[in-house]
Amino acid sequence: HSPMTGARAPVRHAWRTNASDPVIGIRPEHLRICDGDEALITAKLELIEQLGEYVLIHMLTDDGVEFTAKGESEPAVRKGAYMSFTARPSRIHLFDRLSNNRIGV
Repeated sequence: HSPMTGARAPVRHAWRTNASDPVIGIRPEHLRICDGDEALITAKLELIEQLGEYVLIHMLTDDGVEFTAKGESEPAVRKGAYMSFTARPSRIHLFDRLSNNRIGV
């Protein structure tokens, strides 16, 4: 999958907020679990992948967009539960949907 379509990508994860908006890209290690009122994105837990020193948390939004967050330990919720994530503004990157070029470098 292309990182510009909101699917899993090796370098960053991105999703569209709507058809006219730029693509938002955040690396998995920069997503932080948060309360819903702080959330940049909320999605359903699909899979937890334990990789020794860290965990990959595979998520699916209600719009069908997949993304992955990286954490140090398994979340305290079960598969199918909704989780909310945020990121520091300096870790959020915008990309033009048509050219895939970064906006505001």
